[in-house]
Amino acid sequence: LEMIEETIADYDVLSHDTLHSQQIIKDINHQTINQWLMNINMILSCLVQNSTEEAKLTQ
Repeated sequence: LEMIEETIADYDVLSHDTLHSQQIIKDINHQTINQWLMNINMILSCLVQNSTEEAKLTQ
């Protein structure tokens, strides 16, 4: 019985570590997605600004 209890305790630790790892991966993914969105946002802002300046120049 003691061995079974130890095994269950080990599984508990394992499952907690796995959940923790998954949370870290989610956090990293969110950071990566945020970084991408910020980059895309900056690129779009530059494109809009360029086209606005071009439109002013060609008037």
